[in-house]
Amino acid sequence: MTDNSSSLINERDSELSIHDITWKMIESAQIKIIKEAFRLRYRKDSKLISEYAGYVKNLRNAENQDEYIKYTAITLFPNDEAYNKRMTRYRKWYQGSR
Repeated sequence: MTDNSSSLINERDSELSIHDITWKMIESAQIKIIKEAFRLRYRKDSKLISEYAGYVKNLRNAENQDEYIKYTAITLFPNDEAYNKRMTRYRKWYQGSR
């Protein structure tokens, strides 16, 4: 991923580093995204909510959740170019999909 993610983390808590992120923190963030989508009146069957519900389900069902988030992050974002390409695709995918 890019340095932006670590700088955002450090802005929130200067003591927190990338290595301190746990699967519970990831799960909590995903649930907050789902709740915010509902607050913004996304339908239960919308792409956004369906995708994030699947992410939470897969994370909870993983044998070792901390290893699962590491593996998933590396698989999805092996380098900055892949990260930027995927983020652009996500923005297009979710744009106007309420």
